[in-house]
Amino acid sequence: PARPPLPGDSARTQALATSPGWPGLLHRSALLAIEARRLGADRDNARALHAAADMLGRSPRRIDVALESVWGISSSADRVAVPSPDGAGLNVLNLTDGTTLATIPVKAVKWGAMFSPGGKYLIVASESSLSAWEPRAGTAPSELWSLPVTIEEIITPLRMPAVFDRNEKTVAVIDGKAVLLLDVATGKRLRRFENPAPVSQVTFSGDSRRLAWSSGTAASIFTMSTASTIRVEHPDEISWLAIDDRGTRVATSRARHVEVWDATTGESLAKVDALPGSDDVEYILMTRFDETGSRLGVTGEEGSGQQFSLSPVVKLFDLLTPSSWVPSPDAHHLGFESNGAIEVWDLALAQPIVRLIHKSDSEAQAFAYDADNRRLAVFDEKSVWIYDMAPGTEASRWRLEGLKAEALSRDGALLVGALDERGEKAALNRPRRVF
Repeated sequence: PARPPLPGDSARTQALATSPGWPGLLHRSALLAIEARRLGADRDNARALHAAADMLGRSPRRIDVALESVWGISSSADRVAVPSPDGAGLNVLNLTDGTTLATIPVKAVKWGAMFSPGGKYLIVASESSLSAWEPRAGTAPSELWSLPVTIEEIITPLRMPAVFDRNEKTVAVIDGKAVLLLDVATGKRLRRFENPAPVSQVTFSGDSRRLAWSSGTAASIFTMSTASTIRVEHPDEISWLAIDDRGTRVATSRARHVEVWDATTGESLAKVDALPGSDDVEYILMTRFDETGSRLGVTGEEGSGQQFSLSPVVKLFDLLTPSSWVPSPDAHHLGFESNGAIEVWDLALAQPIVRLIHKSDSEAQAFAYDADNRRLAVFDEKSVWIYDMAPGTEASRWRLEGLKAEALSRDGALLVGALDERGEKAALNRPRRVF
């Protein structure tokens, strides 16, 4: 969520920090990345990233939670469900004050725990049942209802067996080949939708006006106000389903093909062939519309990313080495390698400001900026490249193997690097580089 402006923020930073959509999201993600890196985040624990969020949005606070123990996180990121220390149930932690809000007496959690949008309700998915709870401070949690269901092995943390509408009034759950629409508070069944194949995914549009689900090669869209359902057929079994915030477009995908549909008529609007072809084929993991429904983002199983404009279909950019993306020190710019070039994006404008042709046979592994974003250092396995970003030209280059950590001085005049033992001797035999 957008953080409030902090003392010392520039007008630009304040605008970015509170702006909706992709620019603000990227800006806040960049800030988190900077703080997490400064705090020394490790891969097995969430404490550094959470502490970074605390530092950006409120007074510093730290809660240690092993990532493999997290069963659910609320959409506002202020609550998390984790196993209780004695293993007797789930603890719902309030991340704003570090307290345990409630302990849910459910032991056999298998598929996860799903918070409602406002965090009022929690649905726990065990192997063959769903149970609904209302965790509240100061009172023992009571089970609102429990329902036996059939849950297939295709359920993943990205694709859960239950989704809430935005008003926390109804919840849609998967039960084998059926989708059930239930009253959240009572569990009363409002509707049941039968399908010819097991249901793999269910999702509400952002405004909750429409409910969509996939079953085999078919995707169904139910309009809440008219109680009407339309069905579209993807060429192959659907692996991921997305619906835009306004409930006007639906995307179905399989392998490296995406088809976009009109959610009101079922008309096919666009066909998108995503992700690059290679010997090591990467398939689509998920897709997502932007807030207007006019752009579609595609994420691959290995982390590659692409974004497309849909009217007409135009590929806007690739992000093929996401492990290499790095924000600038002020979090106003983002640099990454893309198809043999280095792109630097202005996050406020959500567009590239410079594209640098990177003539190297090795993948970029790290970036470093000077304080004014005038120079960019790019490091690969064997070399260091320095670029002047205003003209977009190479300023300096030299071979230097074994670099493990690096930084540019604030004025861009000096490069500091840490070398491993393999590169230490070679570095000592070289003159000092000042540029």
